[in-house]
Amino acid sequence: MDTNFIFDPAGRDEDAFLIKGNTFGVFDGANNRNNFFDKAGRSGGQLAAQIAKEAFALNDRPLKDLAVLANENIKNQMVSSGLDIKDALNRWHCIFAVVRMAEEYFEYIQLNF
Repeated sequence: MDTNFIFDPAGRDEDAFLIKGNTFGVFDGANNRNNFFDKAGRSGGQLAAQIAKEAFALNDRPLKDLAVLANENIKNQMVSSGLDIKDALNRWHCIFAVVRMAEEYFEYIQLNF
């Protein structure tokens, strides 16, 4: 399989991708209205995409459950970063599409705004 990038994987981008075993995913993070950046200079969108990727990389339960885990992990990181998540405009976001291949079928999950 060839992998082609349409963005610079080393650059400052709010995208992430996953290729692990039989699971493939793309993740697009979005920052909040306050343009949050952590101490390492990562935006909330970058963090959200990476957190979602890490959840799906577990590949140990149904895709829907991994999506719930990703969402919970993003929420926990926002709270620990001091964001007031009661206001939806303060939240980070991540849209994604993930496919898990099997010999005779495949599963997929997609989330977008």
